[in-house]
Amino acid sequence: MHKFFYYSLLALIIVGCTPYGSPKEEVQPVQEYREELTEDYVERVNNKYKEPEKKQKPQQKQQQVDIKPNRDSLVDIHKLWWYKKMHSEESKKAPVTLKDLYVKTLNHSNQVKVFSDIPIIRSTGIQEAEGEFDPVIYAEGGYNRVNEPVGNVLKTGDDNDFKENELYFEAGIKKKFSPGTEVQVSEKLQRIQNNSEFTDPNPQSIATLSVSIIQPLLRGAGIEYNESLYRLAKIDSKIAKKEFKRQLETHLLEVTRAYWALYLAQASLTLRREMVKNIEDINREIKQRSELDALQSEIYHTESALAFHRARIIRAETVVKNSRDRLLTLINDPQYIYDSDTLVLGDIPFTKWNDIELKKSLLQSMRNRPELEQAYLQIRASTIRLNMTKNELLPILDGIVEFAFTGLRAENDMGGAIGDQFAGGDPGARFGFRFEYPIWNRKARARHTRRQVEKRQLINQFKTTMENVLFEVKVSIREVETTYQEFLARQKAFVAAQKEINALKNRRVLETVLQGNKGVSSFLQALLQSQNNYLETQFQLVKSMIDYNLAITNLKRSEGTFLSFENIETVIEEDENGLPMWRTVINSYEDKYTSK
Repeated sequence: MHKFFYYSLLALIIVGCTPYGSPKEEVQPVQEYREELTEDYVERVNNKYKEPEKKQKPQQKQQQVDIKPNRDSLVDIHKLWWYKKMHSEESKKAPVTLKDLYVKTLNHSNQVKVFSDIPIIRSTGIQEAEGEFDPVIYAEGGYNRVNEPVGNVLKTGDDNDFKENELYFEAGIKKKFSPGTEVQVSEKLQRIQNNSEFTDPNPQSIATLSVSIIQPLLRGAGIEYNESLYRLAKIDSKIAKKEFKRQLETHLLEVTRAYWALYLAQASLTLRREMVKNIEDINREIKQRSELDALQSEIYHTESALAFHRARIIRAETVVKNSRDRLLTLINDPQYIYDSDTLVLGDIPFTKWNDIELKKSLLQSMRNRPELEQAYLQIRASTIRLNMTKNELLPILDGIVEFAFTGLRAENDMGGAIGDQFAGGDPGARFGFRFEYPIWNRKARARHTRRQVEKRQLINQFKTTMENVLFEVKVSIREVETTYQEFLARQKAFVAAQKEINALKNRRVLETVLQGNKGVSSFLQALLQSQNNYLETQFQLVKSMIDYNLAITNLKRSEGTFLSFENIETVIEEDENGLPMWRTVINSYEDKYTSK
């Protein structure tokens, strides 16, 4: 009988591991999903953006050249007065670069801490799914009293009422295994005393050791089905990590924008202060010429311009403060809470042109964008859920095997009863099955249909995401090219405005030599107008340079290379309450666009 018990258990486990039902869709590794889903897009990119042939028609060759921005820079930005003033050694006692701010953001930003908790929360689902297979210890005890009339003298003898007192205690352990097998081992102890003449011994102690095995044969059978929740939890954890990467990129991109917005605000303030000095000089000179050739209206005009630009300085100072506070809000570094003025920008804007290949950028985005990684994993998870519903379409058919070892002693000899469990002959046994199947099975069919539609939806959603990613890359590259062309055009406008001022100053000297002091005020008015134009061209020049740097950063984000994720190390630590938390560290940072 003991051998039969082991053979029965082995047979049920083997049957439970056997895949039943309709063929399941293969759950491919993520890499295979990526290659399969992106195959058409990679082929389309490779065919559309082929390397130009050696022999090419003149018109096509001209078009190929035209899409490249003009690289001839008219102005050396690093030699302009405002640039030197902003980046002089006196104003950069403790400068911080964008990389420094990234590190500070990762260490202190509350928003980053919110993002970093997402993978921790999702990873608990893995442990929760593993908990389905944890052993369960249980115990139950109580007292039963029976007092009921009987209609059969063989039950009690002479008494018309059957009276029984029972004390019982049952404890055991049960566990579910990967094939779906449920095993339960329990020990039940009873002390029974009644008024039946046929109970012997009376009172009596009973000990029963039972082993129960239930093995699903159709629905719920197999390792693949029963470990599906665990595999889904692992996929969900990976999706959370990709989501963390996407949100972290978005936040650091906001830090980058705030950084350059502050740079632009400080440059604008520097330019406007210099403009006020120039207008003050003109206003002072016009007032001095009030008795020579300057009209009262010209004096009022210069005073109005001076008041206007002084008011603009007030606004510019507010913009600087707001931009600085916006940047510090994204970082949350306690170093700047009480002394935000110590934040001094140290990065130098990038002004050179680096060749950008559209084909290379498109292929990089397919490999690196976290949104696409999430889409791959979601489709993989949908396949697992679809296979689960295919299994749930099957009827419930469970095989049941149960064995019991019983010992009996008189009075309160419970120890002897426990020993008699194994001293007797073969154990008692029960073999059976349980079958259940809804007539129309509409619930399972509806779930199966829903999972099929969901997978189709996710595939279409992936295609939509892919199209949007490719669109973003194209727009980002065009924006880089456009902003650089604008930067070069702003240089031309700046050079022309500078030449205009120099020409007016030279003309004034000439007119002074030819006509003496007469007519100088008109040149001062013209110089005032050119100063306004000169200020605007310088501001637009700085803005176009900042726009170019932001366009480069946005291109890296659209390519999925803004964060070199392999250089971001996440270490799981414990907070002050002993809860797990992620600490994110940048090991190294290489900017392929601005490293030269």
